[in-house]
Amino acid sequence: MRHSAVRSRLLAASIFPLFLLPLAGTAQEKPKTKPVAPHQQIRKQSAAAAESKVQKDPVEEHYRAAETFQLAGDFGSAETEYRRVISLALQRMAAIRILAQDSSQALVLLQSATAADPSGVEAQMSLASLYLRSGDPAHAKPILLSVLAKNEHQLGAKNLLGKISFMEGDYAAAADQLKAAWAENPDIDVAYSLALAYLKLKQVANAANLFDEMLTSLGSSAELHVLIGRAYQEGSQFDLAAEEFRKALTMDPAVARAHSYLGTVYLLQRGDAAAKDAQGEFEAELVHNPSDYSSHFHLGVLHFKQHDLGPAELELNKAVNLQPNSPEAYFYLGQAQMESGNSQASLASFEKAVQLYGSASKASEPVHEVYSKALERLGKHDLAQQELDTAHKLGDSDGKADPGGLPGDPKLGDEIQAVLIPPVPSAGAPKIPSQYLTSLKEATGNAYHNLGVILAQRSQYEDAANLFAEAAKWTADIKALDKNWGTASFRAKHYKMAIAPLERHVLADPQDSNARQMLALSYFMTDDFPKAAAAFRPILPTLPDNPSLLYAAGIALAKSGDSNGANEIFRRMLVQNPDAAEVHLYLGQAHAEQKEDVEALREFSRALELNSKLPEANYSAGMVHLRQGNRDQAESDFRAELAVNPGDAAAEYRLGYILLAEQRQPEAIEMLGDVVRQKPNDADAHYELGKALLEKGDLKPAIERLEAAVHLDPGQPNAYYQLSLAYRRQGRAQDAETTLRQYEKLKEKKPRAPSENESVKPR
Repeated sequence: MRHSAVRSRLLAASIFPLFLLPLAGTAQEKPKTKPVAPHQQIRKQSAAAAESKVQKDPVEEHYRAAETFQLAGDFGSAETEYRRVISLALQRMAAIRILAQDSSQALVLLQSATAADPSGVEAQMSLASLYLRSGDPAHAKPILLSVLAKNEHQLGAKNLLGKISFMEGDYAAAADQLKAAWAENPDIDVAYSLALAYLKLKQVANAANLFDEMLTSLGSSAELHVLIGRAYQEGSQFDLAAEEFRKALTMDPAVARAHSYLGTVYLLQRGDAAAKDAQGEFEAELVHNPSDYSSHFHLGVLHFKQHDLGPAELELNKAVNLQPNSPEAYFYLGQAQMESGNSQASLASFEKAVQLYGSASKASEPVHEVYSKALERLGKHDLAQQELDTAHKLGDSDGKADPGGLPGDPKLGDEIQAVLIPPVPSAGAPKIPSQYLTSLKEATGNAYHNLGVILAQRSQYEDAANLFAEAAKWTADIKALDKNWGTASFRAKHYKMAIAPLERHVLADPQDSNARQMLALSYFMTDDFPKAAAAFRPILPTLPDNPSLLYAAGIALAKSGDSNGANEIFRRMLVQNPDAAEVHLYLGQAHAEQKEDVEALREFSRALELNSKLPEANYSAGMVHLRQGNRDQAESDFRAELAVNPGDAAAEYRLGYILLAEQRQPEAIEMLGDVVRQKPNDADAHYELGKALLEKGDLKPAIERLEAAVHLDPGQPNAYYQLSLAYRRQGRAQDAETTLRQYEKLKEKKPRAPSENESVKPR
């Protein structure tokens, strides 16, 4: 016997009055920890307050404003302020996690901050920036577009969006965004990014003008000329790049990376003909900067090309030690090792290069080719042929192979990357006073709780329950939290969520009968009848004379084996409400649960005498008749249910089942089709409809329904059996055999498989 409709009635009956949901830190009911105290700590500890003894911390300011609005009854303004408190506090905690190099936790905090206050631009910008720093521009972009849709003058959003467009290769779009940002606020960071876009668009004069403005604004320095030269190099303006690197070296011969970049530019301009000049620059770089990966790498490549294999291996080993995730260094190291006769060592280098590139990457094509040669030298002919075949497949695919090692470093340099995406500071975990963090957490928890109370008072119970759950993550020391959380969850029909907080509250306050009733009903709604009965027992004598509530208590007792207690409850229902149709319906359903069919049908009949249009009465009688095998009467009952309760999916399903069993496919298909439309995730409905369509001969829609059935309920064997029949009729012999094997694995021990026309009993 189903309880779903009865349970819905339990909620629709408004058993409980709306509980007083006190706000944390208000005159209504003070929690154990006052929410004001943490903000006094914030005021003392925050960096903003440290800079100005007069300025108060924004978290505290917004919290005080929220309390003021709350006490004045202006809950709309209070909600706005509490959302601001949550967002600001979470942003501060995210900033702390970023400084501690914990970007994943910072992302979670910023996502929560934007969810709490969708209007908060700062949180959205921080989240977009962190996505970008984490190498996820796809998530950053829609956030920035949303910010600009609300306010086109958000320069930070234009700047970041321009950088994303640049990294995507859409240089025209990048220039448009960055130009707009630059026009409203001439910023050095924007200027450099815009200059890069201009260079990619071959608008060299525009880029040069911006560089001149940067030099005027910041003053000429070796470091700035290196940065400008690197931009020219990225824009393939090699003469201009070399000129800037030489200017930098004239100002400071030891300036970092200038020699290395100049050597790279020589190679890009003149190729191998520039090997001697480039080598001199790389060696000069290492005098002042011995840990420069690029110089070691390019020296290794140059030595390899000159067949100086010992120096090549030395330099390339240094390169891979400096950057262990550099595939091009392993690629050339493997070649040097192979040419020097160390084929076994070369295998490890090639394997590492393939791993880092990705075995199916176009860039790994030359690696697979030379890897094949190394394997061939070691006599591993089969493996060598496999690698050669892979190289040929990649060579035949679209795109251009680029092992990344030719002396040009095709990736953006560190300097450019740092301008486009400022790196997270690497100072390590900051030393934040524990009192400050505690105060932020308490402010967040109290704000979530108070916001939940405001939404609960508007009957937005699902949202309120989620906010109370968030509050519990930050601070459990709120007196009313468990009661409020449990009540909101119960009213939102999230019974599993309601159980834990209600359990804690009832344990702390055993005399709260309303909370105990909600706890008992939550157990009942989740089919935990023993716990439901245990929760009901202490309050059975004082239970209100509400038929729905008494029904739940009686069923829980009966299901737990306490038939005497259950009968007492049912007698009480009848004494208190002898002429209430609902009472007789509930009594009938209780009898049906115990398979007391005669008593059940008598009560259903009495219910219909009192109210001929009472929903569920005919359905419940039909279920008893169906169980007894009286299909004709069951059909009549289900049709009567649909007459008073049109479109009821449960009645349509049962009627469709009967019609299918009697080979009345057209009407059965109509009924079951409506059930599937109403309940697209009901595996049984898909199964019965698919079976009906199969019997009618409509193979394609039958297969769709049966495939949906096995997807929704992979443990139901009969759906696999019917699906195998459908596949076989469609000529899909292999699919039919595979599906039939799955049926054999799942089916219960039966003497035979069901025939094609045999109806499976509904579960």
